[in-house]
Amino acid sequence: MLYNMEINQHILERYFAGTASAEEQAQVELYLQQTSTPGLDHFLLQTWHKANPETPVVPIHNKQPKKAWFYGAAAAAVTAIVGMFAWHAQKELPQQPLAQAFDTLYNAQPNVKTVIMPDGSKVWLNRHATLVYATNYNEQKRELWLQGEAYFEVAQNSQLPFKVHAGGVITTALGTSFNIATGNKADGSVQISLLSGKVGISLMDSSSHNYLRVLAPGEMLSFKQGSLLAHATQFNEEEVMDWKNGKLLFEKNTLADVLAKLQGRYGVNIQLNDESLIHRKVSGKFSSSVSLEHVLKSLQFVHQFNYQRTTNGTYIITSIKK
Repeated sequence: MLYNMEINQHILERYFAGTASAEEQAQVELYLQQTSTPGLDHFLLQTWHKANPETPVVPIHNKQPKKAWFYGAAAAAVTAIVGMFAWHAQKELPQQPLAQAFDTLYNAQPNVKTVIMPDGSKVWLNRHATLVYATNYNEQKRELWLQGEAYFEVAQNSQLPFKVHAGGVITTALGTSFNIATGNKADGSVQISLLSGKVGISLMDSSSHNYLRVLAPGEMLSFKQGSLLAHATQFNEEEVMDWKNGKLLFEKNTLADVLAKLQGRYGVNIQLNDESLIHRKVSGKFSSSVSLEHVLKSLQFVHQFNYQRTTNGTYIITSIKK
């Protein structure tokens, strides 16, 4: 049975009240991507009862698909969440305990962050990446949830498989090194790149314990939620690992993918407003210490586009009118 990440009720309260820390916001938004969110169900039910103490709520046993109305949203007032409960109560409330505690690692610094897990596994977090794991990690399970990009060197333990949940898939390893990126492609797909050892890939929402793909060193799997698993392909290790080596490297990438990578690397919003630019091929190498403005100006000169920064910090990319 698939083990789901849970959430602390006090963190949910602070999130919807707008008082959560950056790490807590990242943890909640990663949690809300799951198909099953019993902690949110419990929170909404309790909030409803507080606001309507004399109104009984009877959940309807109807398995409707969860709507991503909350994904990526800023923290909202609890009163607004109460109003949404009328829809959310249509789901069957699970009967599992909600006490599991989690720790969150968020890399807000401009450099790569290195973490040594309790089992000795090493994790390198790219800028703006979030990693969540249970406080009892390495006692019965070794599971992590990733948003962003990270590189893993896994300590061997055949009794406790090492699992990373990211982008709708679970990557399982016993002792190996691999990279996972969830925000480097414009289509929102996740890339798992294996450098050594062996990893198995399975879907998060599958009840099957079988691996749908097993990667060998030098292979990459790209997956987009809602799509079938594609066949593995070879990858350029220098390009995949550029962030860990202090570089920003593009090798015949589409401009759309380049902007997606820059968006994740610099923690900004970039909007491409001209379809004629989407598939334009881009190659280049930069130091990861250079500014986004420096990268955009360099690409702008070669690929003939304009960019401007709006008052809310969003970068708008348009083609140069002839």
